[in-house]
Amino acid sequence: DSSHGSEEIVFKGLCTPPGGPLTPRYRKYLESRGFDPDWIALEYGVLAAGPSCRWYGEDRDWRGSDFSDRLIVPLKDRLGRVIAFQGRTIRKDEGIRWRFPPLDRVAGHYKETLYGAHEALGDTVAVVEGIVDQWRLGRGSVASFGTSLSGAQVRMLGGFRRVVMLFDSEPEAQARARMYARDIAALGARVQVVDLELPVGPSGKA
Repeated sequence: DSSHGSEEIVFKGLCTPPGGPLTPRYRKYLESRGFDPDWIALEYGVLAAGPSCRWYGEDRDWRGSDFSDRLIVPLKDRLGRVIAFQGRTIRKDEGIRWRFPPLDRVAGHYKETLYGAHEALGDTVAVVEGIVDQWRLGRGSVASFGTSLSGAQVRMLGGFRRVVMLFDSEPEAQARARMYARDIAALGARVQVVDLELPVGPSGKA
């Protein structure tokens, strides 16, 4: 069962994302966002889908999903296995920024893991909303794919000694961070909710 609320990922096999090495167009996009393309490709296995890309998984009998003009970001479970991927458009005229393949065609649901969890090996972890935010923080941080956490994600975070919630500063995002902080703390973790846009006083405290 790879549904949103399941207890654990049931690994159905490898998921092979589409794409190839980053081309100049994709490198330029990452550089415009303040990233080193070589590092992103090496550290996260990010690929370029190219101008014409359909993904069929293991089944050519269906019409496939269109991932053209998208960065392909592999998603891994806690053991580092690729269970799925997301595609981030590099086009300004594309309304759908992130695209996920059909859930019945991948090995696991993205909300059953935390992006970067396989490299969060210490007893402290920082939690951000999105993949790009995790790239900025690096190892020791994870992304929850939005402000809603699944039960599986809450349990994963409850396994850390200290959790720092770094959701966006919008009131709704901060309210959700506080709500999930209580759930995570109930599992034994020490949880801190931080609003990075709060002014800092002379004492250094927000």
